[in-house]
Amino acid sequence: MGVLLASVAVALITVGAASGSDGLPQLLTRDLTTKFAVKPPEIIFIGPGPRKRIDEVIGGKHATANLSFGTIAWTSWSSTKATATATVWADQIAGKPADTFYAVGNADITAMDVQDGRFTRLKITYPGKPGYEEPVLTRGGGPGRYRWG
Repeated sequence: MGVLLASVAVALITVGAASGSDGLPQLLTRDLTTKFAVKPPEIIFIGPGPRKRIDEVIGGKHATANLSFGTIAWTSWSSTKATATATVWADQIAGKPADTFYAVGNADITAMDVQDGRFTRLKITYPGKPGYEEPVLTRGGGPGRYRWG
């Protein structure tokens, strides 16, 4: 009986460790979903409107066109902040055909403001260019879903 209980305890510890619950905060990887991850390879923003089309991609791969954009290079990830560099791609560029992605430029990404184990704010800056984007995690897109707004 003691050996069986010890085996069950070891199995539970192993399963818990394999689940990725290392205590680090997670980041929403795709608007209008519940997909969160530690050090995701991409962050996908969905544009406004009924079509719910992909508007902007940081790193990653565009799902519908199967284009490889490259991954996000995470330089740090802690319990309070994560930093990375990546190329930002956008679909909504004036004077360009729709449904084709264009590189906006390389960006520095900072994830911050942890609440309930999730980063709730991003800061996206483009080196050498003024200003920045600062999307905030909000509820949206259906029950239990989130989006960057």
